[in-house]
Amino acid sequence: MEKPSAFCPCWDPAREDFHLAENDGLNIDYFPTSFIAQRGVLYYIGYECSEYMQEWSFESWGIRFWPCTPEFEACLAGRKEKQ
Repeated sequence: MEKPSAFCPCWDPAREDFHLAENDGLNIDYFPTSFIAQRGVLYYIGYECSEYMQEWSFESWGIRFWPCTPEFEACLAGRKEKQ
């Protein structure tokens, strides 16, 4: 599996931010459509935020929806079928 940062140069800083949110007791919506990349920065544009729970953390749930995972590929395939 290729490292996600190969697809997005802003990946590593964003991942650090994900952990900052979790350290502050928050879960955000890690689904890729909740983010936009602009000039090398990944911005969170989602509105969902909840109390931190390990089962919904980035490492436990969110990472499944980023590049090079079966879940990400399934999401892309589903979106292409709707177009």
